[in-house]
Amino acid sequence: MEKLDKLLKRVGELEETIIRQTQDNKNIIIISHLDADGITSASIVAKAIMRSRARATVRIVSDLDKSVLDALGQAGFDFYVVCDMGSGLAEQMDASLGSEWVGIDHHQIPDNEMDRSNVLNAWQFGYDGGVEICSAGLAYLLAHNMNENNIDLAWLAVVAAVADRQDQGKGRRLVELNRKIVEDAEKAGTLEVADDLIFYGRGTKPIHEALASSSSPFIPSLSGNKDAALAALTSAGLDLQDNGRWRSVSELSIEEKRKVVEAVIPYLTSSQEKDVIIEEMIGEVYTLSREDQHSQLSDAREFATLLNSCGRMKKAGIGISICMGNRGGSLGEAERILLDYRRALGNYIRSTVGVEGKVIEGGRFALVVGDGIVDEDMVGSFTSVLSSMSNFEGKIVLGKTTNKENVVKISARKTRTYDQPVNLGLFFREAATTCKGQGGGHDSAAGAKIPSSNFQQFLKILGQKLNRVP
Repeated sequence: MEKLDKLLKRVGELEETIIRQTQDNKNIIIISHLDADGITSASIVAKAIMRSRARATVRIVSDLDKSVLDALGQAGFDFYVVCDMGSGLAEQMDASLGSEWVGIDHHQIPDNEMDRSNVLNAWQFGYDGGVEICSAGLAYLLAHNMNENNIDLAWLAVVAAVADRQDQGKGRRLVELNRKIVEDAEKAGTLEVADDLIFYGRGTKPIHEALASSSSPFIPSLSGNKDAALAALTSAGLDLQDNGRWRSVSELSIEEKRKVVEAVIPYLTSSQEKDVIIEEMIGEVYTLSREDQHSQLSDAREFATLLNSCGRMKKAGIGISICMGNRGGSLGEAERILLDYRRALGNYIRSTVGVEGKVIEGGRFALVVGDGIVDEDMVGSFTSVLSSMSNFEGKIVLGKTTNKENVVKISARKTRTYDQPVNLGLFFREAATTCKGQGGGHDSAAGAKIPSSNFQQFLKILGQKLNRVP
């Protein structure tokens, strides 16, 4: 049996399980992670359950540890759907939740969970959960299996995939199972696909502001600097205004878009950096055709950033509301949250990068210390921005902070030009387990949570693993 057939067979089995719970009027709760993939995963499952004329509670959490699981087990729910988290925690979930749970996840799974029949995980079926499908994609396959009309939810899985940087195909394309979901979204009339410059605010911001908003890729001297971006584009001979109105990137001709790229080139300091950043600037864009085209919700990557900001700023409920269809007060609140999120990230970068004692070089990796600066729910976003900066090219970037319970949260990302064969998810799981913590992730992105007393041990183990990679 082909791997897709095996995956769809598991999808059908879990769909029957969930439908049975809805038919028996069970008290269902969906527990999911706070990032965009987690928020969209929970929203897709909740929407599918609602359309089955049943109800479910949604709870978004930053971590799934024993205390959280025990509290959930004692909360009086009959059935649990765990999304975008839980890989490696099956035994703990059994102990806290009994047998009445299913898991939908794309993070790497340990060998002892590969045969779990109540788990739907990309890795069980030979798919790379870091690139080929995310948790929301798996949730969408489940929802579509419940009712073919749920094809109109495919766009949410596209948002999740670009949020998790799964657009790793040539020209920033989504590939494999993600590609099939893109095609479903196009078929449903909710998505349009084209090649363009990939800037935040591509259709909503003045061109120089869109260029200055770029964090992936991070463009030295231009990212975060609207005045410098304006000067660079003006020097390139671009007409940035039309009768006094600022133009957007989406309004530019092909020749004018070439001029934007040419304006950026002088700010790139090496030929390697130049090639990588130019490649990241141009690629496949995903426009959500049912959204207001003057709204930042119209671009899947911008929608993803909005959801991430809601989750990371402890307002995940606003993100859920938007995914479920609310475009009134929730959208206005989300836009305010996004501004606060961007300000917070900017402050984190200014308070750490270039500040004495905040960046520790460790051979193949660089550790950026955010203790007392970076909120624990923001460390993943903080590290993602760091990984786009030229300061850390060719390395693995670690972002670290310590919470009020004296627990260290650490996140890792490969930079674009890191070319060693390292699986960060496996490294982090092994190192965190040795240090009495939890960890895991993907080949190029991972995270861990460990007691602060064991952090130096964790760092030593990680350094040994990374620095002996050939």
